[in-house]
Amino acid sequence: MEKEFNDRRKNTITHNWQRILLLGFGMGFILYLIIGFLIIPLIGRWLISDYIETDLNRPGKIGSVGFNPLTFELSIDDFYLYEADSSVFISWKEVSVNLNVLLLINGIIEIDTMAIYGAGVNIIRNPDSTFNFDNIPGELLQLAAIFTRKEDPWELRLNRIGVHNTTAVFEDHMFAPHFVYGIEDIRFQLRDLHLFSPDTAAWKVNLKMAGGGTADASGILPTDGIRSDFSLRLSGISFKPFQPILSRFTHLRIDGGTLDADRPVD
Repeated sequence: MEKEFNDRRKNTITHNWQRILLLGFGMGFILYLIIGFLIIPLIGRWLISDYIETDLNRPGKIGSVGFNPLTFELSIDDFYLYEADSSVFISWKEVSVNLNVLLLINGIIEIDTMAIYGAGVNIIRNPDSTFNFDNIPGELLQLAAIFTRKEDPWELRLNRIGVHNTTAVFEDHMFAPHFVYGIEDIRFQLRDLHLFSPDTAAWKVNLKMAGGGTADASGILPTDGIRSDFSLRLSGISFKPFQPILSRFTHLRIDGGTLDADRPVD
């Protein structure tokens, strides 16, 4: 009788501990989800907004910041960085980054996928030869150059990068009239970029020019050197937008004409 009572007591204690552990795990998982889905995006949005206002010294707007703690995917949507006159400097509709966190233990930062949709950038050269990005602090450039040093203990891997439906405009105010050239659609793909490794990265870019014509290029980029082989194809690139540049050096006028080319480049 006493043995049966002790067995029941042990089973009860075991079951209670199992319930406590299961309840603790469930509560911890729920807390982890709350921090990932709600707290981290709020902190990220505040940090980005503060950096834009204090360090970049530019007006900006962020639509939303999201983080999925189950897939470790970070997204920033409806982002705008403005000039002092309220014109748009850089913008994008959606940017998402998927990070492989397991490799961080080995000192490897691996971005499995990075996708950019609906981005736009406006580059302006002022009459005094300065550009509209000259006031971006050097810290940002240093951040971008962290992984370009071979002695750095961290390794950077970019498995897939995609840029879709992106536009770019370049304005040169040193010419009269101003030289303006736009690219109304940019599509870019990069695969398997492992810095300072013997591996090669494949890339491809397709451009649709606002002045007419298209440009396509693709190739292989060695990540431990500077030599690259690629093919370039130009089709129907109009000369007419370059009239302001030509008129500065000659009295000739361009009324038409296109550029076509298709050849490998080493």
